[in-house]
Amino acid sequence: MQNSRVLLFNFLLFVFIVGLGLSTPLEADELPDHLIGILQELGINPHHVGVVIQKVSSPTPFLSYNERSRYQPASIIKIVTAYSSLSLLGPNYTWSTSIKGYISKSGEVNQDLVVSAQGDPFFTLEDWFSLWQNLYMLGIHNINANILIDNDRYQIDYQNPDRFDHQGDRVYNLIPHPLTIDFDRVALIITPINKTIHLTADFKWKNIYLINKLISSNATCPKDPEENLNVVTSTQQEKIVIKVSGEWPQSCGIGHISRRLMTNETIIENSMRQIWAQLGGQFTGKILFNGPHEILPTLVEHRSLPLFVLIPLMNKYSNNVMARMIFLNTGSVDADNKTSYKLAQAVIKQFVSNKGLNSTDLFIDNGSGLSRQAFVTPVLLNSLLQTIWRDPVGHEVVSSLPLMGTEGTLYEKQSNLVETNKMFLKTGTLNNVKGVAGFVQTRTGDWYTLVCLVNDENAKKSSPFIHGLLDWLYLTQ
Repeated sequence: MQNSRVLLFNFLLFVFIVGLGLSTPLEADELPDHLIGILQELGINPHHVGVVIQKVSSPTPFLSYNERSRYQPASIIKIVTAYSSLSLLGPNYTWSTSIKGYISKSGEVNQDLVVSAQGDPFFTLEDWFSLWQNLYMLGIHNINANILIDNDRYQIDYQNPDRFDHQGDRVYNLIPHPLTIDFDRVALIITPINKTIHLTADFKWKNIYLINKLISSNATCPKDPEENLNVVTSTQQEKIVIKVSGEWPQSCGIGHISRRLMTNETIIENSMRQIWAQLGGQFTGKILFNGPHEILPTLVEHRSLPLFVLIPLMNKYSNNVMARMIFLNTGSVDADNKTSYKLAQAVIKQFVSNKGLNSTDLFIDNGSGLSRQAFVTPVLLNSLLQTIWRDPVGHEVVSSLPLMGTEGTLYEKQSNLVETNKMFLKTGTLNNVKGVAGFVQTRTGDWYTLVCLVNDENAKKSSPFIHGLLDWLYLTQ
């Protein structure tokens, strides 16, 4: 019965939209009347909306609306990060994280070791463990010297993680270092058992303590139970104390919270000491950061996943930390050299110009969506999508975007069945910003590039308009 209703709904939607599409001819600089009506109902000024749609086999767009105005793109800018990095670095590009130094004839380390990090965007705790395990397996069990962490490749400002939205403890706000382990996150696990809320963490490090002030309740589990929690980190003498308080309904079951609760240096030092002790090694020195050192031979090395594997992880799940790190690397293809946002901005601006596009229509701040300075015009973004479609490396970008209804940030985000599995799209959302861009296959089998950007105080309400635009394109072209 339910399937019959869905089929009936889609049939009626098809008849309605096709009827709208055929009723009156559409000028290239006009939106269909029914879409203008949706904007008006939502309280969104049509002048605050930019749309460009173009068939991939056509030399010009068939719809361009406010196409030359500048819009904040939010996470849609990751399309630029993806394409430029794949083109400039190459799909098989990898990053190295290595341990360098000298070994005595007895298998001991009596001179300082150096950990050299090039900026692996997806370096996990397992990778970190494996690196030290490989060193141990060389027969090195005693480190009687200091360990220097060479972690200053990025020449960027680390002073204020709260700058964007005053939630600096959220993982998406991390300003990364070249050696970033699991996005510098701490995972807290909340487990309700017999009306008692248990709190554990995915680490057990010396001088770091959890205080559980969670209260059990019989309330209905809210959509986002994490919003009811308060997580505070404080330093008491030489201890780091993590206090978690708030209400956790039994009906929520087991919960996982990922936060940035410690500095990059604290995570590196504590995890390294724990790993080396678990392996059975002895370490009598200190862990130092970013001091001068001589050129040393490499003892062990970890290579990252290749870029063509990392780009889908960045795009499908809209990972801002990965986007920043990949973006920074475009500033210097040689991963042993320093890089910065300014270097990357200049390289990508030139890359866009070399593609024959107007680079003044684009400013990419840090490669991720977390920027109020970034801007793009719909006409430039659409031209870039058209270029991606024609470029041999472009299929890596297209397939990296979430598939509507089934993947990543677009999992179950379709408004009806006609959208599912037919649209590779990147979405973007900030306060007063919402949009979508990517590739749509219509009911006739033809492919189109689509850009829709909304910058309006009511942008958060714009989903009905965006889905209406997608449905109209799919059903009428």
